[in-house]
Amino acid sequence: MNPNETKEIVFILGVVKEKSQATKLIQNYKNSEKVSIEFLKLKEVWDKYLQNFIANTPDQDFNSIINIWNPYQCKTTFDWARYVSFYETGIGRGLGFRDSNQDTLAVCHTLPNKVHDRLIELAKTQFESGKVYHIYFPLIGRGDYPNYINPIMKFFGDDHLWMIFAVSNYLKETGDMSILKEKIKFVEGSEESLYEHLKRVIKFTHDNTGQHGFPLIGTADWNDTLQLHGPNKQGESVMVAMQYHKALLELGEIAEKFNSKNDFTTFINLADKMKENINKNAWDGEWYVRAFDDDGEVIGSQNNEEGKIFLNTQSWAVFSKVASEDQGLKCMDSVRKFLNTDYGIKLFFPAYKRFYPKLGGISTFPPGLKENASIFCHTNPWAEIAECILGRGDIAFEYYKKIAPSTKNEIAEIHKTEPYIYSQMITGNDHPKFGAAKNSWLTGTASWTMKAATDWILGIRPDFEGLIIDPSIPKNWNKYRVVRNFRNAVYCIIVINPQHLSKGIKKIKIDNIEQESNLLPVYNDGKTHKIEVQMG
Repeated sequence: MNPNETKEIVFILGVVKEKSQATKLIQNYKNSEKVSIEFLKLKEVWDKYLQNFIANTPDQDFNSIINIWNPYQCKTTFDWARYVSFYETGIGRGLGFRDSNQDTLAVCHTLPNKVHDRLIELAKTQFESGKVYHIYFPLIGRGDYPNYINPIMKFFGDDHLWMIFAVSNYLKETGDMSILKEKIKFVEGSEESLYEHLKRVIKFTHDNTGQHGFPLIGTADWNDTLQLHGPNKQGESVMVAMQYHKALLELGEIAEKFNSKNDFTTFINLADKMKENINKNAWDGEWYVRAFDDDGEVIGSQNNEEGKIFLNTQSWAVFSKVASEDQGLKCMDSVRKFLNTDYGIKLFFPAYKRFYPKLGGISTFPPGLKENASIFCHTNPWAEIAECILGRGDIAFEYYKKIAPSTKNEIAEIHKTEPYIYSQMITGNDHPKFGAAKNSWLTGTASWTMKAATDWILGIRPDFEGLIIDPSIPKNWNKYRVVRNFRNAVYCIIVINPQHLSKGIKKIKIDNIEQESNLLPVYNDGKTHKIEVQMG
């Protein structure tokens, strides 16, 4: 090039199923004017995507994350799951079943049609027994298991349950009950409605319980490295028991809306029995135990020297409605006492200092790294949600801020990953590099932090009959404003907090008409509706 000369270079990167499609696209975008037009279209797509939920609160960092960066990461994660990144090659990895279901949660309000298609696609990887493939490959439409699957317990205890949570979220957001009637094939080739697929989820867990009456963990549960399988095939997960309880409540609600009274009664009765069993056999006095190994020995108890208390069975005890209010406060107080650190809440305490064959991969990492007592960011929003349910908004927001990317600029030399994107984990305080983050971008943290912030802290969450308003905010917030698109209407919600409370609604006005309920009706009229909420 000559001095002061400028040139425009078009670089094209993309994925297509057929080479002929690639050739056509390349030819089309050799024209720089067409590229400019596409950039404008791209801007319009992102503007439309980001306008579905806009928050204006007294915390500017929170606003930046919730309005731009978190939803941006949620869409990226929805598109790619854990398939390929700087940390994963994608070869043989596929899209995770549990990952992909969770990724739908935070984009459903803005990409409902794509979520619909993803849910149908995921249901096709389910077996007639109710279990599912752990991973699937979207380009070829086939599921598979990873190479670390246990051949004698060829399932993951939690995988299939996530489908109920994802479908329930979709139904509440869209009101589209017709999806439940859609016919979908099982892996074996037979065909049933999506509703029947959900019922098979429950059947599989119900049919696969251990000596304590808790669901068998299989190869593992949410924690892929907690591998309790052995010759007795008796490893049990209390976390999955709690997820099962919540899934039963969710599917019970769906059955009621689907006019299936017998199913509703069945699911609620099963939920009551599991709740009773958890509180009888998994309550350890100050918190809930995590699991039972293949020999029936407890994990996550005061009787253990290492791994005494785990985070997930405390947050899920509250989230799943297993714990009483007193138990919920006790177990979350124990989380604060033993697991809370300067950079987030760690998975458990104390860390394992040597390898325990009966526990598997969880004890192969150095203390404070990955699943061995690191700050696994994915689990922190569950604790935030639990604190919101308990009405402790200040604690929930404190936990939110500790792993928030925007707070990491001050410790960039320690944190080391992007200060606008959530990471999979932050090294725990048992490790010499405490505070260093790893595996950014493709993580379930993105979806769950979005849900914790929007649905629980700001307290605006979808339900079958409308939007629920139930804030759990920092007491020092005077007011905040949210614009929320919901079923072809726009809700402009202003919440004022004159008494500086964390929780509680005194009155709600909708278009200047006062109502007693905190459930906003569905308008579906394409108009904007002004909601005034006073806490008290």
